[in-house]
Amino acid sequence: MEVHTKSDYYVVDPTKFLLLSIQRPQIARYVVAVQIVITFRSCHLTLGPLATISRSLSILPKIESIELSAEWGCSWNALGSDFRSIFQHSLRLLSIKQVAISYIEDFPLVSFDAARISEVCFSLVNLWMVKVYLHHLTTLVYPLSVSKCVPSKVGLVT
Repeated sequence: MEVHTKSDYYVVDPTKFLLLSIQRPQIARYVVAVQIVITFRSCHLTLGPLATISRSLSILPKIESIELSAEWGCSWNALGSDFRSIFQHSLRLLSIKQVAISYIEDFPLVSFDAARISEVCFSLVNLWMVKVYLHHLTTLVYPLSVSKCVPSKVGLVT
């Protein structure tokens, strides 16, 4: 398996990681940080790369830090329902401490709404949202009940 080093983390091909984690399932519990970069090509594909990333993400039980970014604006809805569902589930893992979302249009803030989910996301420490275009924000008619999910640091860059 080809692994590329970039300072203090590794870049791993999702397909190769998935195959390795099937052969050695114990590896998944050692993965604590995930960075997903959506390219222009993968933003418009619901099969292939995103499906593989979805399957890989679904077997990682101890993620502490997760980042979802696009090379340029990508619609949340274009990412496919399976990916969206699994990514939102990962946000609710009890181990999550840091979340970063960049250049994703219409990312649903209700993903952090404790009143609308059964899981408790009280471990979130840092939430960073950069260039997350929230066109639907004006139609949000209920307040977010994030009392159990309030991070100690929040960064919003528009």
